[in-house]
Amino acid sequence: MMTLLSKVSSQMYTHSCPVCGKPTYCACMAGKSPSTCWCFAIDMKKIEIDNDLCMCKECLLKYIEEHKDEFI
Repeated sequence: MMTLLSKVSSQMYTHSCPVCGKPTYCACMAGKSPSTCWCFAIDMKKIEIDNDLCMCKECLLKYIEEHKDEFI
């Protein structure tokens, strides 16, 4: 899925981050293999996040840091 804005700016993104609103990319949402998504490179262990959409990398890393004591 490519929006007009992403076509004009030559940047590809699939949605806006539900936390900060910045454009972000999810390989799964783009119909690609989940293993190609950037988030699979992050050691997320058992992270439970109540969002239907993926966060951007900055927000996800901040969330992990802020909640690291909660993860098993």
